[in-house]
Amino acid sequence: DFLINDSVHLACWGEVNLKTHEGNFIAGIPLKTLQQFINLKDFDEDDYLQIPIHSKDGKIKINEKEILIKITTLLGNTQLEPKNKLLKKVFQQVAKYTKKESIEEKEMPKPTTLPFPWESL
Repeated sequence: DFLINDSVHLACWGEVNLKTHEGNFIAGIPLKTLQQFINLKDFDEDDYLQIPIHSKDGKIKINEKEILIKITTLLGNTQLEPKNKLLKKVFQQVAKYTKKESIEEKEMPKPTTLPFPWESL
């Protein structure tokens, strides 16, 4: 876990081989942090947007399609006000259709330090 610019909380977990420059890990952005940038509603404060990252030969690969599906699902489920029923329905249908892609969320490990050091600032 780390804090960027005193406001953006990020978490990373997984495996990285520093000798071969290969690894598979997750970058997690708490929905509580995302709420600073987009109008999220009705979400669990312990949830994270998980971004799988793969590294081979020192080159990082991120599956943009998977991230787009996750963000669309998030927007369809939390962001839109009732007055945007049509748009909300579109997001929900896209999320329903794309769930067939079987994007699996990894179980998040517990933080190693609680409370976080910046919570006392």
